[in-house]
Amino acid sequence: MPSPIDDGLRFVELADDLVDLWDITVGATAGFDRLDSAASRFFGEGYELEWTRQVRAVTDKPIIGVGRFTNPDTMAELVRRRDLDIIGAARPSIADPFLPKKIEEGRYGEIRECIGCNICYSRAEYGGHIGCTQNATAGEEYRRGWHPERFSRARTTGKGVLVVGAGPAGLECAIVLAKRGYERVHLIEKDADLGGCVRWISRLPGLAEWRKVLDWRLLQLDRLRSKIDVSTGLTLEAADVLSYGAELVVLATGSRWAADGFNGLTFEAIPGADASQNFVLTPEQVMLENKRPPGEQVIVYDCDGYFMGAGIAELLRLDGYQVTIVTPHLEVAPLCNETLEGPRLRHRLHEIGIEVLPTASLSFMDAAGVRIRGQFGHVTEVPANAVVLVTQRLSCAELYNDLTGQNLEGTGVEGIYRIGDCVAPRLLADAIFDGHRLGREIDSFDPGTPLPHSRERLVAGEALRD
Repeated sequence: MPSPIDDGLRFVELADDLVDLWDITVGATAGFDRLDSAASRFFGEGYELEWTRQVRAVTDKPIIGVGRFTNPDTMAELVRRRDLDIIGAARPSIADPFLPKKIEEGRYGEIRECIGCNICYSRAEYGGHIGCTQNATAGEEYRRGWHPERFSRARTTGKGVLVVGAGPAGLECAIVLAKRGYERVHLIEKDADLGGCVRWISRLPGLAEWRKVLDWRLLQLDRLRSKIDVSTGLTLEAADVLSYGAELVVLATGSRWAADGFNGLTFEAIPGADASQNFVLTPEQVMLENKRPPGEQVIVYDCDGYFMGAGIAELLRLDGYQVTIVTPHLEVAPLCNETLEGPRLRHRLHEIGIEVLPTASLSFMDAAGVRIRGQFGHVTEVPANAVVLVTQRLSCAELYNDLTGQNLEGTGVEGIYRIGDCVAPRLLADAIFDGHRLGREIDSFDPGTPLPHSRERLVAGEALRD
C-alpha cells in the first residue's frame, strides 16, 4: 500500500522540468489538527523533515523546506547535506526578523528563538493582528513605530528606575529601559532565581521550549549588567520602595492562582476549598513546592481553559495518579484550539488515561470527595483524595495598593506604574508586551496610558487615504 507522501513524490517527478525550485511543506488539513504550523508541545524543530527530505530522492532542483527551524547549526547541516537548499522560517522570523543577519554575523546567542507556542497564529487568525510571545514588536512596526533592534534614547535617562519583580514583564521592561539609555535600573526579585512563572511553566509536559523566553532575557541582562543592577531574594515593602532612591517605580509583581477556588464562573470561592489543607493544591504548590496530592485519585478543576489545567493533569498522571479533569467548558483547553494544539492535546490526555468531565463545576469539596454540578444542575458525589485548583489567577497587587495610598511628597518618587499580571492576569505574550510598552513610553506625558497608535485598516466613516 503506498504511503501518503507517494502521490506528492510522483507529482514532483512529473512536474520537475517545469519548475525552478520546489517549496515543500506538509499541507494543512481541515480543522485545528494541522501540521503546517505545529506547536512545540508536540513537535520538535525540523519535524517536517520526516516527509520533506524524501523529495531529494526525486529531484535535483533546489528545495525550500520549513519546520520551525531556530538552531543555526541544524540549518547549516541540512544545507550541507542538501536535505534542503533554502531554509524557510516563518514563525522563527516573527520571533526574530533579523534571524538571517545574526546567523551571517555569527551572533547566534542574540537570536530570539521561536518557542512554538503559536500565539502568532492565534492572534492573526482570531484577533486580526499578529503578535508574538518572544517579540513584543511583532505587528507594531507600523502601528507604533517600534523597531525590534533599535530604541530611541529616553529624555529622562538621568533618573533611576526601580523594577520590582523579575518575571517576564519585569525582565522585558528593565531590558528596554537599559537599551533606551537608563544607567540606573534596579531589578529586584523576591525569589532566589529570576524568571517568575516562566521558570516552572516550562517544566510542564511539552513546554520546555517556553524556557527560551527566559534564556534570551537572561543573556540580555548579562550584556547590560553595567546598566542593570539585579538583586534576588529581596522582598520590598512600601516604605522600602519609597526610600530606595529611584525616581520611577515599576511594579511587576505578577499573579497567583486562587487558593480558595475563586473562579469566573460563579465569581465566588468554592465551599470547602482551602489550599492550606493537604487535599487542596494550587499549581504553584505542585510545581514550586513539589507538593503532591495524598492518595491516588486526583481531580484537576480547570476553569482556565488554556495549558495549565491539562499540563498539571498530565504531570500528575505521569507520576502515577488517577486523574480526572473537571471543567465548565465544552471541552478541555478550548483556547488551545486557537494555537493548533487542542485536538492533539485532548487525544494525548485520553491516550494516557485521564478522564474528562466537561460542562461541569465543583460546588463543594472536603477530604472525602467533591460534589460536581452537571450541565443541567444535577449534583453528583465523586470520591477523590485531592483537588488541584486551576480556577483563576489573582494579581499580586498588595505592594501597588500600599504605595498608591502613600504621600509621595518628599520621597523623590515621581511615578509609580504597574505592568503585566500585576495589573490583571493575562497571557505570557501580553505580559511581555506590557513591560515592553512601558519601557518604550516611560518618558511620555502619561506612561501609565499607552500612546495612541496608527490604524492599519479603514473604519466606518473614515475618509479614504492615498
